[in-house]
Amino acid sequence: MRYNSKKNELVAQETLILNEIGFDMDSHPTFFIIVEILMAQGIMYTSDKHFQSTMQDEKCVNLLEKYVDFFVLLALQDHKLVNTNQYLISCSIVSAARKQCNINPVWS
Repeated sequence: MRYNSKKNELVAQETLILNEIGFDMDSHPTFFIIVEILMAQGIMYTSDKHFQSTMQDEKCVNLLEKYVDFFVLLALQDHKLVNTNQYLISCSIVSAARKQCNINPVWS
């Protein structure tokens, strides 16, 4: 019984802390956050091809980041995307940027 009491106390304290910092498990991430996560994990790989050659070019990396930023800003301005699946928008942004940079495959 004493263990249950301590457990309930701990859960109550955790709930209080999470409510205080505004933590919400029900909120869904926006496409902007998902794109940031994808960029942090990497959207270019050593097996990617660019103009039929293996890519290791720093210019292409910078260009890819600029295209991602461009498509993010474009998507932020379109009010029709508010109710669209945020993961779909994020993946579309990444694949469109890869396509613009002529990186094959566009999505893997």
